[in-house]
Amino acid sequence: MAAFRRRYPDIKMTVLHPRSNAAVYTLVATGECELAFARIDRAPSDVHTVELGAESLAVLLPPAQTHIRIRPI
Repeated sequence: MAAFRRRYPDIKMTVLHPRSNAAVYTLVATGECELAFARIDRAPSDVHTVELGAESLAVLLPPAQTHIRIRPI
């Protein structure tokens, strides 16, 4: 963030950590926040979304759990 602030000193940026997606939606829908990054399946119709990409999901198991078989979905 320090590098961003040096490069763009006239842009005010505050990082928030809402506890839920609902809180993120509320911040944007009420105008309290102009931009948010969120993991979403679908957003309420009162906010505009732009998908930035896809995220991979993996199951991590301890080495001793080699007997468990998991098939990709």
